[in-house]
Amino acid sequence: MERITSRQNPLLSHIERLSSDAAYRTQRGEYVCEGKKLLDEALAAGVEVTAAVFHEELAVYADSAGIGRAVCVPDGLYSRVSVLRSAREVLFTCKIPVETAYTPTRGQVLCLDGVQDPGNVGTVLRSADAFGLDAVFLTNACADVYNPKTVRAAMGSLFRVSVYRMEPDEFLSLMHAAKLPVYAATLSEDSVSVRDISLARAAVIVGSEGKGVSEYLRRMSDARVIIPMCGRAESLNAGVAASLIAYLFTCT
Repeated sequence: MERITSRQNPLLSHIERLSSDAAYRTQRGEYVCEGKKLLDEALAAGVEVTAAVFHEELAVYADSAGIGRAVCVPDGLYSRVSVLRSAREVLFTCKIPVETAYTPTRGQVLCLDGVQDPGNVGTVLRSADAFGLDAVFLTNACADVYNPKTVRAAMGSLFRVSVYRMEPDEFLSLMHAAKLPVYAATLSEDSVSVRDISLARAAVIVGSEGKGVSEYLRRMSDARVIIPMCGRAESLNAGVAASLIAYLFTCT
């Protein structure tokens, strides 16, 4: 395995920039993950792993099969590029997959509308994976799905869940073409309990905690729904709300 000791190495500089610059990630078509477990999941899912930087303590046990380029670095250099900073494992780059057309299977999807917290977006991807949803759609300035914080919160589910970023009009047209009713999770005068509608085939929109679902998507949805609460909290965290709805899909 190749060993790198220079702080000016182009691969390390490339990884640092991928971690911090969304435009650069898009331009290069790559993103950064960290952790041996995530690497194993990426390879098992058939993700193209372009490079891996192993901490020297892990390198002696490392299997580089399926990795485009494998290198090891001493502790000081690993700390420099590590997303977690205190980790001593492996940091790797993956190809951003080519987006394919959405094809309904179960016909159960979530749409996040303006959810800007990477941790919440990653949590929803994990829940969508856990409950077997078709896809997660992102509209109106959601967090970058390839932000290292999103990737970490998704815990490997990003490798398995179909994610689509598009404008609200495009999302609505796609759902109508697929004959999926669209429900907006929002507190309105005409909102009904999400337990009182069928989620056998449906798309549910969850908005940000600050602004909720955008007015346009609320108006254009087929119905407005709420998650009934018996306590005194005013609202739920966006990631929690979407995860509860993801579970309710399985109860239909």
